[in-house]
Amino acid sequence: MSFCSCSLIQKSPVSTSENRKSNKLRVLFGHGLVVSFSTCAVFGDTLNQDEDFGKSAPFYFCLIMKKFFTFIFACFISFNAIQAEITWNLSDDGTLTISGTDMPNYRMNAANRSHWSSQGDKIKKVVIENGVTSIGSWAFDACKGLTSVTIPNSVTSIGSHAFSSCKSLTSVTIPNSVTSIGNNAFQNCSGLTSVTIPNSVTSIGESAFENCSGLISVIIPNSVTNIGGYAFSGCSGLTSVTIPNSVTSIGEEAFYGCSSLTSITVEKGNTYYDSRDNCNAIIATKSNTLIRGCKNTDIPNSVTSIGESAFENCSGLISVTIPNSVTSIGDGAFSSYIVFKG
Repeated sequence: MSFCSCSLIQKSPVSTSENRKSNKLRVLFGHGLVVSFSTCAVFGDTLNQDEDFGKSAPFYFCLIMKKFFTFIFACFISFNAIQAEITWNLSDDGTLTISGTDMPNYRMNAANRSHWSSQGDKIKKVVIENGVTSIGSWAFDACKGLTSVTIPNSVTSIGSHAFSSCKSLTSVTIPNSVTSIGNNAFQNCSGLTSVTIPNSVTSIGESAFENCSGLISVIIPNSVTNIGGYAFSGCSGLTSVTIPNSVTSIGEEAFYGCSSLTSITVEKGNTYYDSRDNCNAIIATKSNTLIRGCKNTDIPNSVTSIGESAFENCSGLISVTIPNSVTSIGDGAFSSYIVFKG
């Protein structure tokens, strides 16, 4: 079976220049897919009508393929050129210094990882110099010996998985130039005990601090409008959380597995969520659904439903009183051996 055939279609010649405009090389691929290219400008090449018109269709097909692979190669070179804009130096004491402008996004696969990833075990400290505008995805993933990082005021975004699994990182100060914290940015940083989120941040990505089991407290500024799903899931050391009145969206199970929570507060003035009657819980105002509670939660009698996993892994929860107003309880709402009262 032939998977590819080529044919040259020519209109009646009027002049050499007009022929160049009207001649089309039709490359027919299997299943009737047709792609047409101008013979006088194939990927930017101008063909000589008198010299080249008599050549067979396979000639033009080969020319197209040549230009196509040249284009792909140029893209590859371009990617490496972008990486080359970032300069880095790893000193003998384990300090990685990075300078430049826009750090590219890296990938987990070997072909597209950061240049310093092969020496990740030697990195103890990261200093990002002023001028760098972003921290790329997967930039410092799994640098298990990393204990501190300096982020300058020129950085506006922290990419996904940027510091994930940096288990020795104990604290991080995010400058007030940063507006977004990417998905999984600090996921599995189990040694992280404190993090400062500035008033410039508007979005905390999905799983941004997931499984940061050493995190005791976090202050979410009133600039944040979105808290992604699982953002603080598995933060078993977190004892209190305050949701500012700016938050309009809290993703699925954002505080799932926060087993040490004793205090949950939603600031007054939030029209999407509340902690009415000092109930120590997060309630979706419009639906009257309790979406996250803790061992000290007192469910108000205005609540009509308890969301999925609302009390799951609430360590120390012994008993809970469910008011008559509740008509539905979501899957996995309670996972501990507790006493229900109603």
